[in-house]
Amino acid sequence: MNLEHPIITQIRAYGYPKEAAERKTMRKASGSPGQEGEHSMETVDISYSNDRFDQWRLGKAGGSISFTKDGLPVFRFENKDQYERYLKLNACRKREEGVE
Repeated sequence: MNLEHPIITQIRAYGYPKEAAERKTMRKASGSPGQEGEHSMETVDISYSNDRFDQWRLGKAGGSISFTKDGLPVFRFENKDQYERYLKLNACRKREEGVE
């Protein structure tokens, strides 16, 4: 049973557009520039990953797969707290690798 999103399956089958090969981590602030202390309302976009573990972390952290205006997939977090949780969940991978 395939639980992967149909768009992700299509990307796996047909690949990314050429522009995606040089994609970088993207970050878009939704607040005004003077609100550095108010980072919890900031949307964070990072590069999409085919790795199922990264997709699992994204779901656990509350993020989602979204698309840029150019049609490139990205991992989107509605706030910095979700993104920080996503990063903390990477410790699960390190524990699994240490066991094997």
